[in-house]
Amino acid sequence: MDAALLAELDRFCEEKLAQNPDLQGKMTVYWANLNGPADRTVDSILVRFALQEPVLKLASAYFGQVPYLADVEIFVSLSTGKPQWETSQLWHRDYADHKTIKFWVYLSDAVTKEDGPFTYVPALPSRKIKNTFFPDRVKDETIAECVAPYEVKEVYGKRGTAFYVDTSVCYHYGSRLADGHRRIAYVATFLTRNSLWPMANGLKGNGRLSDLHKLVLGL
Repeated sequence: MDAALLAELDRFCEEKLAQNPDLQGKMTVYWANLNGPADRTVDSILVRFALQEPVLKLASAYFGQVPYLADVEIFVSLSTGKPQWETSQLWHRDYADHKTIKFWVYLSDAVTKEDGPFTYVPALPSRKIKNTFFPDRVKDETIAECVAPYEVKEVYGKRGTAFYVDTSVCYHYGSRLADGHRRIAYVATFLTRNSLWPMANGLKGNGRLSDLHKLVLGL
């Protein structure tokens, strides 16, 4: 990653946190989005960070085609104190496309289980996991019946750690935080050009873009 872009992304996150001092009081679920419609421009750091050459090369190689940047977000996850996990805290896959690359950057430390690290099962063992004809969330007990404990991977890292996961292929969950813990993450979502459920990225602006970047952004 470009160190200057990472530092700019980190500053953007800190500015947004300063503008929203009472996130916990505004949250109805376990997460909140730090960026808003005004940040969805082609010259935003959220977009420029995703357009780095190494990122696009990796996504293009994996898809076998130029990717489409469907979304860019910064999420803050907090513990709600509820006795049961819900929505994306439960095991699932994403179904917008047959392949999906989610490019993550931790913007806070995720160094213990209490920090809610992203957790997944790699592609091959994910095939063994039972689901319904119309796929739904999967219970921990079902995962334990279908895959070995060593096949469940947790992504730990200090602030600034980056990683990629195909969330359409790999079962995963996130944001299982303990009380008093907070996880912040930047997530850029790349889909193929012929996704099953096309997602409009809603990006605006007429910044100086190369033909390649215009294609990636769908402009």
